[in-house]
Amino acid sequence: ERFQEEVREARDRLQTILQTLPDLLFEIDETGVVLQFFSVRADLLAMPVQQFMHRNLREMAQPAATEVIMRCVHEALAHGYASGLQYQVSDERWFEMSAARRAVVAGERQRVIALARDITERKQREQELVRTNDELTRFTYTVSHDLKSPLVTIKSYLGYLKQDLAEGDPDR
Repeated sequence: ERFQEEVREARDRLQTILQTLPDLLFEIDETGVVLQFFSVRADLLAMPVQQFMHRNLREMAQPAATEVIMRCVHEALAHGYASGLQYQVSDERWFEMSAARRAVVAGERQRVIALARDITERKQREQELVRTNDELTRFTYTVSHDLKSPLVTIKSYLGYLKQDLAEGDPDR
């Protein structure tokens, strides 16, 4: 009885923790089949949860995103964990994935627990920073060019003065 209560309490605690995560949490097997999904942010998914459960990612996601996700899965299976792999699921939406290998139950395929974090806002800021840096580079080039013209003229006049002084004609 006490053991069952402790198990129930641990399950409730874990369920509460999972409900507070702002990320998408998946259990994915070594072939790319989605076995479980936990998140309150199902709004970030490209389709309803029921449509992708127990299906292979290759059937549902874009090839470029699937390639990154599967690389993360295989890296986690090989090394125990993987993190920081970024992928784009649409023109506007970006995710960063981390995964950890899960203990294998006899007779089952290897699997990972994968966490996907929405990094769209960060990517938008990065793109804005690149645009701003490009504008700054163009501005700097323009200012540099505009300043060179008068300096070239002044340098030419200094050359004439130097030449006149060298020839012993300071009045000229």
